[in-house]
Amino acid sequence: MILSFYGPSGSGKTETITKIIEYFKNKNYSIATIKHIPHEGFSIDSPGKDTWKFSNSGSKLTVSSSIGEVSFILKRDMDLKEIIKMINLFGEFDLILIEGYKNEPWIKKIKFGNGETKENTVMEYRDFDSLIKYIEHEIEIDKIMKKLPNFNCGECGFKTCRDLAEKILNKEKDFLDCRYYNPDVFMNITVNNREIYLSPFVQNIVKNTIIGLLSSLKGVGKIDNLEIKMKF
Repeated sequence: MILSFYGPSGSGKTETITKIIEYFKNKNYSIATIKHIPHEGFSIDSPGKDTWKFSNSGSKLTVSSSIGEVSFILKRDMDLKEIIKMINLFGEFDLILIEGYKNEPWIKKIKFGNGETKENTVMEYRDFDSLIKYIEHEIEIDKIMKKLPNFNCGECGFKTCRDLAEKILNKEKDFLDCRYYNPDVFMNITVNNREIYLSPFVQNIVKNTIIGLLSSLKGVGKIDNLEIKMKF
């Protein structure tokens, strides 16, 4: 689940995010956080430090590694979707909490204090317990949605996969009510940003064809996992 918090300075965003982290950490959830700093000129790197010298000499990516912490300093802008994509390379997170990015229309948002209500605001913060209840519900829905194909085909009798997920969470429906549900899926193919459904039979044909081709190439060896990215 991805959730953003916005509102004026001093409205309690950071304190609330910290409490959310502590609450879900105690429940063994995996959490990532993003802090948006909109003003120019900010750098987490300190002038005079070795990493600062590397970056200012022209290194586009500088990594500092110590016992218990690794930091990456990338000297370029990066949009939020790209940041989240990078975060997911480090592991699977149950909850990604964002302070800021209030103008990103696709993120669900919690509003703090007065001011303009931004697009996709799901709640105005009133009390911590209500917020926690909302987040817990959305995390469970998110877990179900990851197992559904997200085609929104309507063949299950519901308009969207989200509607079916709500019924599954309430134990009114089952995953098998989705004709495309495949718990053994091991392959995902996205064409023009749209995920294509592959039956187990088709998945095996694609897998065997690609592995057969690659296995004949020099230096490939045994294939335990495979990732292919193509851009035209």
